[in-house]
Amino acid sequence: MAGRGFAPKDPDKQAGHRTKAEQDRTVLPDLDGPLGPDLPDTYRTEAGELSYVELTRGWYDDWRHSPQVSQFTRNTWRRLLMLAPLVDQYHRNPTKEVMAEIRQNEAKLGATPEDMQRLHWKVPEQQKATGTPAQRRRTMKVV
Repeated sequence: MAGRGFAPKDPDKQAGHRTKAEQDRTVLPDLDGPLGPDLPDTYRTEAGELSYVELTRGWYDDWRHSPQVSQFTRNTWRRLLMLAPLVDQYHRNPTKEVMAEIRQNEAKLGATPEDMQRLHWKVPEQQKATGTPAQRRRTMKVV
């Protein structure tokens, strides 16, 4: 399957004048608390109802606290809630196919810096994670 090509250049790193892309970017606000609906306790499968594993609950909570959710509509939240059982399935039995589907859906929600560039969203510097990946892992709280 063909990709989308190169990600747009970050206007902050371009030399010279301010580009139209930079002028049209939406700066995502810093959130005071979680937005959106709570994750339900269970979801239906062909085999019956399952409770979400803690990793899935953490994934959903990360989304609720992310600056991207300031741009979510009711339909976007519906998409995220529809994606949660797939994420739960991946945590129970990881496969490349399930991961690919999650990645494609998360890209539409602005999961990565590249995805946010495509959506013309910008996270202010003070909201970005600081330190090395190892330092960030040490400060993360397991939920």
